[in-house]
Amino acid sequence: MQLLLYLLLGIACLPITGAVPTFYTSATCPYAQRTSFLLNILVVPHNTVLIDLKDKPASFLEVNPHGKVPSFKTDQNECLYESLLLNEYLCEMYSSNLLPSNPIVRFKIRLAQNNFETLMKTFFKVFVAEDGDLNELNSSLSTFNDSLTSGYICGDCLTLADVNCAPFFHRLIIGYKVKGYDVLGKWKNVKDWWERIEETTEWKNCRLEDDRVEEGLIRMKEMMIKK
Repeated sequence: MQLLLYLLLGIACLPITGAVPTFYTSATCPYAQRTSFLLNILVVPHNTVLIDLKDKPASFLEVNPHGKVPSFKTDQNECLYESLLLNEYLCEMYSSNLLPSNPIVRFKIRLAQNNFETLMKTFFKVFVAEDGDLNELNSSLSTFNDSLTSGYICGDCLTLADVNCAPFFHRLIIGYKVKGYDVLGKWKNVKDWWERIEETTEWKNCRLEDDRVEEGLIRMKEMMIKK
């Protein structure tokens, strides 16, 4: 299948003679989806192993005793994990323009990711609360909207920041809908940015269906309320 994809993309491809990396993932995990999205963009030859997070197999725990997805076993049998760190490694390893060499641009990408993580923490807090106050979240989303004037999170082209934020923003959209609000109808720059992401073939190939995202959010809410 991967060879066929290479041929369709017009990429010269020789038979793989060495070990092929293995990507351990879960269909519903946004952290793993970050790496899946990136691997699709980079067209990295690899094997994929789906992990049931409720019943992690012993073979997976031997590879990563922490039991975290995503995990990526390199062709040197090194196990890498933690999605933000792993995705930076993949960009370095496969020479991707998604993470430019310019230190200032890299700083801006990491800062944008950090700011987005703060936004998502606010979202999850509001989503779990029955009477959650949307004012703080709306303020954060307004700031995020202002940052997208050039089209993407860090300028006029897709970067690693967009890749890393997309799976979580998808959950924010669905979470807002569950509460009866429309994120995309309120902030134009956000709407335009999200439409660009949704049009990306590599995103479509790892995108989780909206109803499954909603189911996951509701389960998470129930678990957090029980705590």
